[in-house]
Amino acid sequence: MRRSRIAAGLLLPAGACAAVGGVLGAAELVYHGLTAAGLAYAFGLYGLVSAAAGAALGGLGLLLGALRAGSRRGEQVKETGGWTGARRLAGLGAAICTFGLVFPAAAFFVFRDLWAESLKGAGLAGWAAMLGVLLGACGLAAAGRLLGRAMASSRLAAAVCLAASALALGLGLAASGPGGAQAIAPGRPGPGPPVVIVVADALRADALGAYGATSGDSPALDAFASDAVVFEEAWSSSSWTRPGAASILTGLRPAGHACENKRDRLRSEVETLAERLREQGYAAAASVTNVNLAPVFGLGQGFEPWAYLPPAAPLGAPSTARGLFLVELYRLVRLRFFPGERRVEDYYAPGEEVLGQGERLIESLAGQGAPFFVYLHFMETHDPYFAHPVDGRAAARVEQPQPPVSSRDAIFALYRQELRHLDALFARLVARLKAHGLYERALLVVTADHGEEFADHGAFWHGTSLYRELVRVPLLVRFPRGQGAGTRRSDPVELIDLAPTALALAGGDARDLPGRALQAEPQPERPRFARLSHQGQRMQAVRRGPWKLILAKHDNPRGLPARALFDLAADPEERTNRIHEQPAIARELESLLEAGPRAAPEGEQAEIAPEIAEQLRSLGYTE
Repeated sequence: MRRSRIAAGLLLPAGACAAVGGVLGAAELVYHGLTAAGLAYAFGLYGLVSAAAGAALGGLGLLLGALRAGSRRGEQVKETGGWTGARRLAGLGAAICTFGLVFPAAAFFVFRDLWAESLKGAGLAGWAAMLGVLLGACGLAAAGRLLGRAMASSRLAAAVCLAASALALGLGLAASGPGGAQAIAPGRPGPGPPVVIVVADALRADALGAYGATSGDSPALDAFASDAVVFEEAWSSSSWTRPGAASILTGLRPAGHACENKRDRLRSEVETLAERLREQGYAAAASVTNVNLAPVFGLGQGFEPWAYLPPAAPLGAPSTARGLFLVELYRLVRLRFFPGERRVEDYYAPGEEVLGQGERLIESLAGQGAPFFVYLHFMETHDPYFAHPVDGRAAARVEQPQPPVSSRDAIFALYRQELRHLDALFARLVARLKAHGLYERALLVVTADHGEEFADHGAFWHGTSLYRELVRVPLLVRFPRGQGAGTRRSDPVELIDLAPTALALAGGDARDLPGRALQAEPQPERPRFARLSHQGQRMQAVRRGPWKLILAKHDNPRGLPARALFDLAADPEERTNRIHEQPAIARELESLLEAGPRAAPEGEQAEIAPEIAEQLRSLGYTE
């Protein structure tokens, strides 16, 4: 078989399919939101994938042509494997690629975006939509066939199509790489101490030796606890990240910041701790990786920069192209059928990256001479929990929303490995702060935005109840110059107290905030509140003294009691509901909820891009 015939048989179908695939990729990108980098990536990825399919079809045509030539002594070689046959295969390949890309992609987006990933209840309209998708794909396949044959008019045109796809993909991949250094807004010289808040997402208090654990998984954190003040009964304001982190960063409860539902973003008029500290001459920066803290949700107000480190892009896709069908298909297939290939960066940035970014921010800010506030948010103790060293073994909510209770020990063993890894990262942070002479001068806080369930009440993960394992969080505070180091306090405190604490040290005013500065001596008992509006759950809790009341909606998805009262002095694990035995106490606590924090105006709704929605789904946030 002549080389020119082989070249034609492979090149023409490949080039024609590249052209058609590139056009389809660009068209899909328009559906998601057009940007130059995303457009180049979409054109190149779809073009090259389609070109590979076209070349395979051309190769099959050459093979069949050679077999026919051998059986008929070469009579049909030119017709089957030469230019005419190659053009025909180019048209056929373009039609196949068009249908193969359009129909499953369109069906997927209709299924996902119009019918919320379920045709249940769609009825005739749902099936009619799918039929329309099928007919539309057939029509486009016919158009793709004509375009493919037109693009196969010469080897030069086919080569140009292939080269354009390769160049576009290269440009798209280059655009998805790490960006340059982020500018840090300077502060101004002032007397305030450095403020560093470290949040370990979903870290249970009782997993640390400082809170009674005997497993030895947290030596660095336990050593820090002995050099800090340990608050034994600290409360988060909710049991999932966005409202919990918002309370830390604003000093407000969920009723005040109104950032507690999946689509809520922090309202611009809500003043953050970073903005308040900037008024005192501080610079503020953050390194975070939980998608609930992505810039679209507004929690980075006042931070310059708010460095959000997203999960790694499947197939190297830039952020504007991560919602492409081929990108999502690749990710889903790899996670579903190759679980041993799971990587931390598929879900969130590894702690080494969060810490590395944080160290660079601290060094840069310290060099300015002005006081600074740095917020670091790690995901190691949030699912998926990975074995360390990472070998693909993991436990993920997205894969097992309701694991059997019998799997508790295996899942918790992975959680403990993540805690040990986080502990090593914290040891590195402390060493870096000491090396820069910041440790003694800083307000250094270690806490969690919420806890985690391990079948304590029959379920796993978080965000579906307000039991103690979820709202009680570790709180280790090292005040400047080690004030109070080595002491333990059992007075009631909340994470909303962190903002007044930092502002008091910085010389700011926090009298409008509901919390109180932790520098003061232990305070008398006060009620503590928590709220939850997530995954179909709507509930609130209040604790005063040993008594805790949880109110849930009657038809809550988890089947929890609508009213539950616990005596934590006698029943710290909240096993016995005393609601019928102590009706007077229940009424008193219910009146506190009624007179407690008033609801803020309705929260702002964020425009959630497809890649942010997919990152939320990868962590099990499905509401």
